[in-house]
Amino acid sequence: MADITITGNTAAEPELRFTPNGKAVATFSVAENHRRKVGNEWQDDGTTWWRITVWERQAETLAETLGKGDRVLVTGTVRSREWEKDGEKRTSYDVTARHVAVIPKAQQGQQQAPAGGQQGDPWAAGQSFGNEPPF
Repeated sequence: MADITITGNTAAEPELRFTPNGKAVATFSVAENHRRKVGNEWQDDGTTWWRITVWERQAETLAETLGKGDRVLVTGTVRSREWEKDGEKRTSYDVTARHVAVIPKAQQGQQQAPAGGQQGDPWAAGQSFGNEPPF
């Protein structure tokens, strides 16, 4: 299994269940939207859907607090799974999360690529910082 970190938006509230042994397990989907720069503009470049599984105390906490459309950062292990539906082969990406963090709405704008060319990029804007980087 491979380790992965994903940033995306939840598609729905988590579904909380309990195993026969009483362990809490929550599942939800995350949409990871891709963007790429074409010339001086950013364009949408598809979406990857991830099925997330969270266990025990973290599952219970997320079931109470996580809502549809929340922006999250998920770290865990990933596996691909293939199946057939209506004669068509499909693939699912399943992540068993070690950690899920909700990104506060005030910080969400900072996570996205700038909408207008070189705006917000001090290296490309021709600003002078001497011999020091701008961070």
